[in-house]
Amino acid sequence: MMPAHPAIYALLALAACSLYGYSGLKRLFAKRSLRPYKRLAILVFWLLDVFFIIFSLSWLFYIRGKDIPDFTLYRLHFYLVGAYMLVFLPKLLFALFVLIHDLKNLLADFYIRLHRSVTAPSKAIHALLHSKIVLVAGVFAAVIIFSWTLYGLTIGRHQFQVETADLYFEDLPSSFDGYRIVHFSDTHLGSFPRKRPVIQGLEMISRLEGDVVLFTGDLMNNHPDEAAPYVRYFRAIQPPDGKFAVLGNHDLGDYRTWSTIEDPEAEVHKVEELYQKMGFQLLRNDHFFLQRANDSIMLAGVDNWGLDPFTQHGDLKKALGDYEGYPFQIMLSHDPSHWREEIIPKTQVELTLSGHTHAMQMGIQTPLLSWSPSAWMYSEWAGIYREQDQKIYVNRGFGFLSLPGRIGMPPEITKIILHRKHDDL
Repeated sequence: MMPAHPAIYALLALAACSLYGYSGLKRLFAKRSLRPYKRLAILVFWLLDVFFIIFSLSWLFYIRGKDIPDFTLYRLHFYLVGAYMLVFLPKLLFALFVLIHDLKNLLADFYIRLHRSVTAPSKAIHALLHSKIVLVAGVFAAVIIFSWTLYGLTIGRHQFQVETADLYFEDLPSSFDGYRIVHFSDTHLGSFPRKRPVIQGLEMISRLEGDVVLFTGDLMNNHPDEAAPYVRYFRAIQPPDGKFAVLGNHDLGDYRTWSTIEDPEAEVHKVEELYQKMGFQLLRNDHFFLQRANDSIMLAGVDNWGLDPFTQHGDLKKALGDYEGYPFQIMLSHDPSHWREEIIPKTQVELTLSGHTHAMQMGIQTPLLSWSPSAWMYSEWAGIYREQDQKIYVNRGFGFLSLPGRIGMPPEITKIILHRKHDDL
């Protein structure tokens, strides 16, 4: 028996949320003061589903009738995911509030039945049983999440946020005290329908005036042609100590059907050439020494190394060569799971830079709270993490994939400032 397509489960989940949410909506608007709004509320509620169905069928018919490259078709399917999330997230949230409302009533009713033979239930318990406040809160929450999702799918996905991290190290050579690293990752250039947002993001990188610019992979989705129009804009980024990059899983073709290509290595070579045209020095399981006065630090990089189902192209031993004990090392590794699996237990690398997670392009990012469903998959998914004297910074990503937006998790450009740690710090 063949497993059902994931889209079937997604549609069933939407149907369940719609039907259960509708039951709560009817009970809410049975309240006399709200009855005049009942017809409008129910109409809007079901129009969301109708919108999703009509849009999906129309969009599929439209894009399948066009003679466009496969990698462009891949991007156009993202809009179906976006439309689904715009409808599903508010309905899911409202259904959760309906569930809370029903559990509240169940407990209140159980309490009344349990104590009826002993004493008359208090007015507070009866008020709790008949209160619709949870359902009202659910409506407001659904409206907020709908607006938030719509913003993330339109304006929010291009609102690049600069995160500044001051990192302190005891072993940092004195000449590198105050050294500025600009780090970005996961541009996924094939996902952008317009060039202007990308250009604006790259211009922001230039204005940060880093001493070095480091990119941790996934320049494209599937094909070098997605990134070719941006070559000159990447070349315009010219930090004093150069630009360095590593290959991510998409750069290495993990999502392409290599069986239709006679020589997969030739395709990867095209990706390498594209990076070089952009002015990057690729570190393919290799290293380079950054110089300042009489001091130097080692910059190493590996091809993508990830846990299953991702491939493990990276060769840590080869990347470090004969310099495993070098006084200060920075490692570029696309997938942050590599840090805990290999880098921490096997090396003395002080700082690792990664990307890959995108912070799931969904979550909450505030000065007081940072959370994403990505935390269920990765121990290190965004920001700075420490393990004794070793640190990793995970960039949330420049672009987007699958979901054509960023809901609460804006795209990131990171400015890292290295500091020599003194005894009084």
